[in-house]
Amino acid sequence: MLIFLLFQISIISFGQNTILWSVKDPSTNKTSYLLGTLHQIGNSFVDSIPQIKKALKSSELAIFETTNAGNAVSELMNLRKGNNDYKNNLKQSDLAYLDEISSDWKVPVSKLSPMELLIKLQQTYVETQCGTVKPSDKWKHFEQYLKNLATENSIKLYGLETDSLQIELINSLSKTKMTWKDVEKPIHTIIIDIKKHRNINRNCQSAQEYMNMQFDYQFQETCGNKELRTRNESWIPQLAKILLKKIVLSLLVYSIFMDNVD
Repeated sequence: MLIFLLFQISIISFGQNTILWSVKDPSTNKTSYLLGTLHQIGNSFVDSIPQIKKALKSSELAIFETTNAGNAVSELMNLRKGNNDYKNNLKQSDLAYLDEISSDWKVPVSKLSPMELLIKLQQTYVETQCGTVKPSDKWKHFEQYLKNLATENSIKLYGLETDSLQIELINSLSKTKMTWKDVEKPIHTIIIDIKKHRNINRNCQSAQEYMNMQFDYQFQETCGNKELRTRNESWIPQLAKILLKKIVLSLLVYSIFMDNVD
């Protein structure tokens, strides 16, 4: 997160075991906040850290990846013409499971790209197997919950990216365009993992480390994820300009691979 090079930062809790920082601009003496988020987290986790709501309510502006309320991306995807090629490439048992779990999805499987379906299933795994969302949670998505809180408290929202750009980013995670044949095996694997509750220790490691604040940020190391580094670098000019004028709560994505697919 190269924004750390631009401002004086004081960590709100001890050491590196935090997702929330205060950010002080020495030229204006304004204090803003930086929050690292994981998308598939329910509102009960957010509520368990009162400093998050306090920081949000003390801000003039809340900065997110996008300002959509959860429907804009799905609306863009639903403009596509449906394609049933996936039915000719995935296993019959997997197709039956997809029919079962996708009945309440905002976007039908026929309008998802291979990469988008794979990410959607990864999100489903995290939500159902990793304990990030409780049955009592009204909100299953970290940022959507905070957007709702910001709106309720009359705090303006600002988006760093357009919805169409987010769709492009999701589909650019692979160096080559993914085909249904490419994702047949990983989709089968993750479906079996969900159905049989397999590989929880491995697949939930990042989510559990996040929720338990067990981080090693390696601030002195260069980020090895070129896509994530390029993306965050593109946000810096926008953030720097806004931070000179406003007291803000900025949210940086914890992992590009967890981007939300409605």
